Amino acid sequence: MDLSDDMQAQAKALADPSRFKLFRHIANAAASVTVAELTDLLGFNHNAVRQHLAVLTHAGLIAEDTEKRTSRGRPRKLYTLRADALRAFGSVSGSYQSLAELLLELTSSGDDPYDVGYRVAQGRAIRSVDDPADAISELAQQLGAEGFEPTMRANGVITLQHCPFADVAAKNPSVICELHRGLIDGYLSAQEPAVVGELTLRDPHRGGCTVVLHSTSTGASA
Repeated sequence: MDLSDDMQAQAKALADPSRFKLFRHIANAAASVTVAELTDLLGFNHNAVRQHLAVLTHAGLIAEDTEKRTSRGRPRKLYTLRADALRAFGSVSGSYQSLAELLLELTSSGDDPYDVGYRVAQGRAIRSVDDPADAISELAQQLGAEGFEPTMRANGVITLQHCPFADVAAKNPSVICELHRGLIDGYLSAQEPAVVGELTLRDPHRGGCTVVLHSTSTGASA
């Protein structure tokens, strides 16, 4: 598995829902954010919030600064998004958290990327349907929710117009694309007879990867 130490640290930091919520708030804020503001956001005590902020800071996702004051009183700590925080993953969308969760499972389990993607997606497998066209449609909806912007051709092929993890997929295709293969087959794991998705890869920055469903019992396209 060819993941940098920085990427693994960021994945671990962002896989925690509370830290991801803090990160999203700081990333979307128009100005520096205080601990008091983040305490109100989470409803946690100051010490718990500071601990989460320390993890995000150590992972290189946010920057900590000290308020410059002209009046009396203790200067507050201020937090902003690091200018280079998004280069590894390329997004602060919901899919960013999804990828972080997948990478955390990958690094903690030591399993192959495909197996991790399959296992995670099994919990969200689409219902078993009799009509193959329905399976294709439901898979497209699921991939749409993941940010792939799928379109369906008349022959049942799904084209993924956008890769939500384009930057990291370009750097680590053997990891990210295999995670995606596993996700697709995991979403299809409830189908009877068994169906798998054949994923054909394209340049992740341009999009255009395609998915064709195949029945494993016959080898024919769904």
